[in-house]
Order: sequence, then structure tokens, then C-alpha cells
Amino acid sequence: MKYNLRRKIAAGLAAAMLLSAVTVSLSIVSFAATSSKVTGKSTAAKKKELSIGEVKKNVYVNDYFGLKLAVPDGFTFGDEAAVAEIDGSTEAFIKDKDAVIKTIKKGDPVTVAYADNEDNYDNINVTINLADVETDLKKQLEDSIPEVKDTLKEIGITPKEVSVVKAKVSGKDTYLLTTHGLISDEYDIYQKQYMGTEGDYTVCITFTSFARDDTDDMIKLLELD
Repeated sequence: MKYNLRRKIAAGLAAAMLLSAVTVSLSIVSFAATSSKVTGKSTAAKKKELSIGEVKKNVYVNDYFGLKLAVPDGFTFGDEAAVAEIDGSTEAFIKDKDAVIKTIKKGDPVTVAYADNEDNYDNINVTINLADVETDLKKQLEDSIPEVKDTLKEIGITPKEVSVVKAKVSGKDTYLLTTHGLISDEYDIYQKQYMGTEGDYTVCITFTSFARDDTDDMIKLLELD
């Protein structure tokens, strides 16, 4: 029962954020462009092949986006079957990396990694999708707020707060989409979503915590090159 409820909550929240992420990432500025205001480095992206990344010793690694995502104690990255359940696809599809990459290149987002805590409902989702046009990240996130609120309501979550916050991730300045909602008007759900773009693609990492807000502690484990 608890396992099924956790999956249901994770899938529902992932769907809500994915719908907003599709709109945002289709016209998102690259994370390199955001950080270059601080570092002064060139924003020109090196031409390299898209990778969906892989889990190594319970750490998600994606060299294409230049990131490593460790998880808090008690968390475990799921296998292909668990990822497929959150993605709404099939285990066979998730196992076929070429098919996943082809789908992303066509413009459909795919959840490529999923981790959760067996002791509660906290979870982390990693989704990759296509980015088309460069624009201001903060504005795009802010513009997505009404849609996020509507989608949360549709899946049975009452939004208490949906906002955009400025934050440092792995020492770099960016903006995060943050939400606080209630399930059945009783149980608190907290969520933050990081977005980073490399070349033509965006990675969206959604950190979800149940009952109390531990999302900042999760985000601290994300390392960016």
C-alpha cells in the first residue's frame, strides 16, 4: 500500500512539473548563459552527442550536462521498471537508449532517472527534453506558474505556494521553480525543480519531499561542472 501510494504521488507530481517544464524548456536560456554573468566565461556550447546519463554506485552521472547527482541516505535509484512507471512508458523503452534519445530529439520529454526513499515518500526525478529558443529563465519559470497551479489541482494537489526563487546550485547562480501543496487538503508536499540547458537540450531535476521541506538538502548533493 505504502509503495503504491509513493509511486502515485511521485508520478502525479512529476506529471505536473513535466507539463510546465515542456513549456519552459522549449524557450529556456542555457544554464551556461546564466552562470556566465558571474564567471565571465564564453557561453558557446561544445558540439557533443546527447546522453541520457547512467547510475553508477547510486549516483546519477551525465557527462553531456556536466552533472553528478548523489542522493541522501536512505534513497536508492530505481531500475528501468521504476523509471518507466514514473515516465508513463515501458521498461523495454527505457532500456533502449537509442529509442529514448530519438524520442527526446522529437520534442517529447522522457524521465531518465528516478530515486526515492523507502522510509517515506521523498523522491527525485530526472527528465530530459528539447530546448528550442533562448530566453530569460526567470521569466519563463514565472510564466509557467498559472499552468503549474492548474495541473496540480487536476491531479488532486491543492497548491499553497508556487514561486520562482533565486538560488545557488553547486556554487552557481540560477533560478528554481518551487512549490508547496496539499494532498487531500491535509498532507504537505514540497518541491523544487532545477533546470539546466546544454546545446539543444534541457535537463529538469525535480526534488520532492513529503510532510517537511527537505528539498534544499537534496539539491546540495547536485554537482555541476
